[in-house]
Amino acid sequence: SYENNVVQGLENLFNSPMSKTGHIIQSCFHYDPTNSEQLIHNMLSPSYETCTRLDINAKYMLDAQKEVVKGSAADERNYLLLWTTPSVLSKKEAKDSVKDKVEEYKSYQFPINNSGNPFAANMAIYERHKSFVNQTMSELSRIGLETKSEATNKQSRPLTVVEGVREIRRGVDEEYTSKDWSPSLPGDRIMTQRKQHYNAEEWDIMSPKLSQQICSRDAEIIETNVVKIGNYYYAPIYIDIMPKKIQPFNKLFGSLLVNKFMPWRIMYTIEGDGMASINLKHTVSRVLAVTSKSNKLLNRDADNLVHLAESETIVKYRISLCTWSKSLENVKAQVAILSRAVESWGNPQISEITGNPIAGLASSSIGFTTKGVATVNAAPLHDAIMMMPFSRPSNLWDNGAVIFSAIDGKLMPYQPMSSKQATWITLIFAGPGSGKSVLMNMTNIALCLSPGIKRLPRISILDIGWSSKGFIDLMHDALPNHMKHLVIYKKLANTKEFCMNPMDTKVGCRFPISVDLTYLINLVTLLITDSETKKIESGVTDFVRVLIEK
Repeated sequence: SYENNVVQGLENLFNSPMSKTGHIIQSCFHYDPTNSEQLIHNMLSPSYETCTRLDINAKYMLDAQKEVVKGSAADERNYLLLWTTPSVLSKKEAKDSVKDKVEEYKSYQFPINNSGNPFAANMAIYERHKSFVNQTMSELSRIGLETKSEATNKQSRPLTVVEGVREIRRGVDEEYTSKDWSPSLPGDRIMTQRKQHYNAEEWDIMSPKLSQQICSRDAEIIETNVVKIGNYYYAPIYIDIMPKKIQPFNKLFGSLLVNKFMPWRIMYTIEGDGMASINLKHTVSRVLAVTSKSNKLLNRDADNLVHLAESETIVKYRISLCTWSKSLENVKAQVAILSRAVESWGNPQISEITGNPIAGLASSSIGFTTKGVATVNAAPLHDAIMMMPFSRPSNLWDNGAVIFSAIDGKLMPYQPMSSKQATWITLIFAGPGSGKSVLMNMTNIALCLSPGIKRLPRISILDIGWSSKGFIDLMHDALPNHMKHLVIYKKLANTKEFCMNPMDTKVGCRFPISVDLTYLINLVTLLITDSETKKIESGVTDFVRVLIEK
């Protein structure tokens, strides 16, 4: 089951890192039905290229498929972020690391007051972070969770720096972020530019600050819980008190499907050593237990966590959410819908009051911060992982000429006869009128529009009925005149026109091969079998073999 395989596997993986400070885990699930058309176009793009390359007039079919699917589809992005902080170092290691960075900065004397700081990286934690990432990737693959880069569709590798920064920017300003946008990073070639809008003029030879490249447009606070960036209004919320009953992510996802045209995202943050913030409060509450009922309740909860910590890893846990729209009225309605759906997810307490809605937006955006405004709750690691979005299905194919849409809006591209499988055997079964022939014809069309092919595939169909005639006629009409002979439909009849000589040998053969010889012996033997007794005389089969061979 999902809980036994995935949740338990992840709990075993993160038990050790989350038992102390130094590592932070974040998971961000992004759901956007407004971006489905572009996503569908990207999936069908290789098939459009095949139509152009082979001069097949079939783009209208891909356009029609796009129009049908986009109304019930959504763009889903599921991120897992792994952080390693300087607290993973000992005091001496941290002191030496700071000292080395200061000396390195002084030795180069770069003008970085208004530019990116190439010395910000802490190389002392690099190897530990790399080990943490590699161990996580290996375990994810073992338990069956697929990881890949959306940009390159390469399996089982983390995002590159460029891809990661691009996704961070898309989280707050997707409207102005191209799929090919690339940040300017230390080491990249840049044009030297003179900065004159600072108090002191300077020649800026370094890349701009990463924060300025990500947040290229101003954020405007419209209301206490609404922020406007560009043409979009964002409304963040967060969970103040965790659910009374832990429920999986699919429960929340199903509640929000009622409003499947609403974009939203959720950010989970897990920090280690969840008992650190409880121990001091526990001590104080014991001393002051007689002065307040609240202290008694806090003391009881702390005792419960201490008891749980004997057998489970206790972590610090935060959850933030966000929705957005181009209309202020729409985003107000959407955040109310989002709040109601989250409250039905095990009955947590929701808060829209962040004090600073921009900080609230950053809390629910990928890669912005590990702190945020959401209330820190202590929770068992198992419960935290149980609520995270690792149960969403992943696509076997990254693109394909056929796109299926699941009931929940998940886009599932499908490309028959691709190299992902060594052998293809497809069985289609259903009741009469269920669409078996339609699916078969659609699959054959997808095969003719396979990405990268330079000629039409060879397809042979033996059909009892008229199911395949539509596909064949359609491909015949879609081909230019000089290629129409490549598609043919023949209805066989028991007439002289379609008769054949079973004694003919295969091309290039003077004698029948063993399989054909066996078939001919059986055929001739059947023809001379007594129709009444249905028996053949002894030795007839051997005689027929000699007769055919000679």
